[in-house]
Amino acid sequence: MKIKGKYICLFVALGVLGPLPACAQGKMSPVIKQAAKKMTQQQMRDVQFQQALFKKAVQQRLKEAVPADQFAPTSPEFLSPAVYALNEKQIRLEKHRYYLAMKEFAALKKELDTRLFYIKTQKDVIPSADKANLYSRMFKVEEKLACLSLTFHDKPLEAARDYLLDARRTLNPYASLELEPPSHLRRSDRKFVQNEFFLHGPDGSAPQVKASRWPGPWRDLSRAKKLAAGIPSGLRIAFLNDLMPVEFAVASWHRKGIFPPGTQLRTYRRLQDFERDYARGERFDLIITDLIMSDGGGYALTAKLRRFDSSTPIIALSAFGEEPSRGKALFEMGFDGMLSTHATGGFPLEASGYLTLLNALNNYYQLKSTNGWLR
Repeated sequence: MKIKGKYICLFVALGVLGPLPACAQGKMSPVIKQAAKKMTQQQMRDVQFQQALFKKAVQQRLKEAVPADQFAPTSPEFLSPAVYALNEKQIRLEKHRYYLAMKEFAALKKELDTRLFYIKTQKDVIPSADKANLYSRMFKVEEKLACLSLTFHDKPLEAARDYLLDARRTLNPYASLELEPPSHLRRSDRKFVQNEFFLHGPDGSAPQVKASRWPGPWRDLSRAKKLAAGIPSGLRIAFLNDLMPVEFAVASWHRKGIFPPGTQLRTYRRLQDFERDYARGERFDLIITDLIMSDGGGYALTAKLRRFDSSTPIIALSAFGEEPSRGKALFEMGFDGMLSTHATGGFPLEASGYLTLLNALNNYYQLKSTNGWLR
């Protein structure tokens, strides 16, 4: 049967134009609806599959980046104070503080791992409120770990502290120390030089000195006398630290005569005790102070003394390591040097920590004489 050409054109026109009224009314044929539904379901499955792959990649990347056992707390039978002779009750208390702090670190690390991964790989930006909360929690954990490092020489403990330092740099490379000293406290008497401020020697060597293996005590005392010869005699030194073992160690070193002849040493575990003596007219030739104490510490002390144009040299003790931006901020606040207690060995992590302390002071006075510093 033959069909004329005009009828063919009519059928084609009806086939093409037929669905238009339905589309114009916002309706869709069952076939198109089914196809759209299948497409949507496939897209959802694709998205879910991609999310699952990404989540798996995140977990794998984190496992590769940081071994989990690196931060596993040391077993009780292998954890013992590495420096000071503590009684059984004190040891139990310190171990309890150690495990509580490491547990708190583990919880914080779990959150930081995900945050840091998204920052590094997806260029994610953390809201200011969340960042402030993280900084607050990190600071509290850092402080606890820093105090424990004065009692225990422990690899997981040091790994945890290094992790938090790297995390702080990643979150904000310019915010390792949230301090902006007032303009009237900033100094102009000398320029900041990193090695000099961290009390490195003129040859660039770090102030940390390890104990001699054999014959230990006799050789160390001989080395101490040589180091003390480079420090002025008759200094009046104030030492501030709220940890009793550290205060006890420094006082015992003074009684043994390792400091230069005529050295007068006053130790303080509270800032208010120092301020009381200072108000009564007590003056010192050198102040060595911990940065963080229960009632203020070195930050508050230096701000107060420099406000009255005090020219007394102030050496900071810090367990946060030799961070350049932190050192520069401390320098601008009025500190004249910083001895880091973060490095393995040295002051006050060993019984012969007096060698590191004397070496640091020897470096300071040698640099002061060479460069003509006013303080």
